[in-house]
Amino acid sequence: MTPSMVRFTAVPRSLYIAVLALLSVSGAHAQTQQEQEQTTPASVAQLGIIRATSDATSTEPTIGLQSTVSRAASRADMDWIETPHSVSSLTRDRIDAIGAATGTDALRYTPGAFTGLVGGASRYDYISLRGFNENSTDNLNLDGQKVLSDSGTYSSVQIDPYTLERIDVYRGPTSVLYGRNSPGGLVSYSSKRPLDEPYHEITAGIGNMGQTHLGFDLTGPIDKEGNAAYRVVGITRNSKTQYDNNRVERYTIAPSLKFRLGENSRLLLQGYFQKDPNTGFHSGFPADATINTDHNGRRISPEFSDDDEGGKFSRTLSMLGYQFEHDFSPNLTFKNSFRMTSLKSEMAQFYGYGWADENSLNRYYSGGYEELEAQQFDTSLTAVFHTGAVSHEVIAGFDYQHRNVTGRWDSGSANPLNAFDPVYGNPGLNITYREPFDRTLEQFGMYLQDTVRYGALTGLFSIRHDIVDIDNRNPELNTKSGYKGNNTTFRAGLSYAFDNGIAPYASYSESFNPNGYTDINNQVLPPTEARQYEAGVKYQPNEHVMLSAAYYDLKQENVAARHSSATSYYVPLGVVHSRGIELEANANITDNFTLMASYTMNNMKLKKGDNAGNRPFQAPKQMASLWGRYGMNNGLALWAGVRYVGKSWADNENTVRVPAYTLLDLGAEYDLGRLNPNLKGATVRLNVNNVTDKTYVASCATTNFCYYGEKRNIKATFSYKW
Repeated sequence: MTPSMVRFTAVPRSLYIAVLALLSVSGAHAQTQQEQEQTTPASVAQLGIIRATSDATSTEPTIGLQSTVSRAASRADMDWIETPHSVSSLTRDRIDAIGAATGTDALRYTPGAFTGLVGGASRYDYISLRGFNENSTDNLNLDGQKVLSDSGTYSSVQIDPYTLERIDVYRGPTSVLYGRNSPGGLVSYSSKRPLDEPYHEITAGIGNMGQTHLGFDLTGPIDKEGNAAYRVVGITRNSKTQYDNNRVERYTIAPSLKFRLGENSRLLLQGYFQKDPNTGFHSGFPADATINTDHNGRRISPEFSDDDEGGKFSRTLSMLGYQFEHDFSPNLTFKNSFRMTSLKSEMAQFYGYGWADENSLNRYYSGGYEELEAQQFDTSLTAVFHTGAVSHEVIAGFDYQHRNVTGRWDSGSANPLNAFDPVYGNPGLNITYREPFDRTLEQFGMYLQDTVRYGALTGLFSIRHDIVDIDNRNPELNTKSGYKGNNTTFRAGLSYAFDNGIAPYASYSESFNPNGYTDINNQVLPPTEARQYEAGVKYQPNEHVMLSAAYYDLKQENVAARHSSATSYYVPLGVVHSRGIELEANANITDNFTLMASYTMNNMKLKKGDNAGNRPFQAPKQMASLWGRYGMNNGLALWAGVRYVGKSWADNENTVRVPAYTLLDLGAEYDLGRLNPNLKGATVRLNVNNVTDKTYVASCATTNFCYYGEKRNIKATFSYKW
């Protein structure tokens, strides 16, 4: 890792905070303007807008496995059929049915999403979209604001999926929404919010790897007038995992309060507190003893761990924020949101790196501690109006992001470990280097978006300008590197919804992301920049059937490339070109049978540099999935899923190929209320992932780091809702 820090000098941070606070107060007390003409249901139909009966907005609970409304590609709710981009929505029911314990688990059946970057490890939510795995822990959005993880350190926020109402995935460049971002796309989380009607749930579960969990979800009104509501969501998780000497342990609670401040104002207060005393395994092994048996004809066990007794990674997370809305009129809305994040991490891990002899791996040590503090504001105005027969929904605003990470990294050597007959307890730790660091990032962005509708034609146009200042420092050596600059990104898309439910679309989008690598003069390289052209067609004859096909051509420039194998500096020669097809189907075939299917073909190539013409590692060319659920009239539901991941490469030199693999998942759920009326609201669910207990390598980051996939995982869950 290269130390890095950021300083925003154009305008003092205190001025931004003062201006945003002033806007919040003035928005709450502003005089209501003259109301504009409201859109009637008849005129809405003439504009070609299809509204689903199951979900009025993307922040409300959705019944079923699919949603027809999303705000992943926009800063406002937008119907899936009219969105000129590739978007997938995962509802609460779908997350539960899959049995997801992490955000990565939830995306296993999503097109364009590769979730095998670190195999069966679950410390971080690594999600590669459209083949781009760079900064994959930094492409997360929560409740309309970017999650301020730092992909250059170990400080990455992980949200427990039990606290979420839904997950939306927007594939393609997204910098017009939240600034810097990897070009593959964005994963957007939506938290569970207070409900006006009482709802209560408790859940408990066990599993074959020693998993246990206990959770609760309580919500409802506070006063009789319905002006306030609460919600408290909590969960604990404990597991041995499949790896030696490794456990996962978590304690999470997420409280929230909702207030109606008169007829035109709304306030949502949110908190999230999480303690992860243990986060499990996180390492990989050489290709010649995992993919192949070239190392004396032997293979490392998928249960092996190169860590030692006393190794750990712990994490403590707290987030506090609010979302405020005020309607000046039915067609003019002011929004202001704020969130502050505090994340503390401590690590002491031994990891293997290459062979010491025919049986043992060399081992190194990585440790230290980190403290992340972040604050962010977002302020906007949304105006709905007409120019003749054309309707506009214009959103104009600005946001500010500040993140600082400080700490110390330790590194050293350790005794080799026999990979085939390990003996733990004598690591022989020798710390050889300690490096303090101080990294700061500040970003200020101004954005403008116009959703234009004329009959059945919908246009989505966005522009954003960002000013970014990054400063990476070593306080002990008084060295620093960084980036200071600005970038403007643009997006345009058109969609036409025919009366028969067919909607072709086309779009263009851009993104940028500051580089973390330095050149021969120790200066940070220019930001990567990406441009994408996408065309596709969607088919939605009703709210029960959603089919889509997309073709994209995505090119990222200024990718850092090492000058040669004998140097430690980089040059901005790299270009990555990704072209592909994504197919997705979500359909209720009958009242009892639901089907989800996806197919991804991603033709990805490195351009320029030493490996020009090769395919990047951890980028499978093909992926496919099929998942079906059948609910019987006696209260029993059965489901099955098949996941296929095609071949990939273990390195950018394309010297070792990772074989394709196919996995089978099964599940069942039973409504206990069918057995006894006194058990109404109680259900039991069984999830079995990798039913055949297949041993496979999910991917490799180099030929020295190949990651075994998850072994057979059996989980039984009991839930009671009232």
